[in-house]
Amino acid sequence: MEYGELFADSVEQVLSLLGQAPKEIIYVMLESDYGIPKTDIPYRFVEFSDILRKVLGPGAELILKSIIERFYVKLQIEVPEWTDLNEAVQTVRRILMNQLGPDHEDGLTVLH
Repeated sequence: MEYGELFADSVEQVLSLLGQAPKEIIYVMLESDYGIPKTDIPYRFVEFSDILRKVLGPGAELILKSIIERFYVKLQIEVPEWTDLNEAVQTVRRILMNQLGPDHEDGLTVLH
């Protein structure tokens, strides 16, 4: 599985913990109100996280942290302590670039 697929799978698994209906409501809202289909979430993570924070308030932080933690586990990387979730995504991107090398960089630029 590539970077974007692993991240999308992490999002799906964490949102599923909320229940089927809430998960679908979030996906519909993202696409209809913000133009972000669920397939684009890995490519627009910062925007996705901003929207969740706006819609869900402080509860979004727990969801976002869970997504990032699950992503780290999928990559078999130790989950560090962090204060900025967007920074955590960029850290994973840098780690992968170092592991795969510059020939694979295009596949790693999915999260900004």
